[in-house]
Amino acid sequence: MIKAVVLIAILVGVMALLGWLSISNNASQTTIMIDKNKVQQDAGKAVQKAKDFAEGVEDKVDDAVQYGEPITRWPSVP
Repeated sequence: MIKAVVLIAILVGVMALLGWLSISNNASQTTIMIDKNKVQQDAGKAVQKAKDFAEGVEDKVDDAVQYGEPITRWPSVP
């Protein structure tokens, strides 16, 4: 039970840091709002970055297969 509460608290904190969640408080009520458009935009950016990363990995694998040794930024150690 404690783990679930901690996980939810961390999730809410991350959502607030990313700007997805806002909390407003007045004398009669507290309102929690989730900006669905921001969540969708950020998710779309994350998906695109993952696709770009996968394509980069695919290119490195193709180079390794074609040239027999991967091209890295570290020199080979004899």
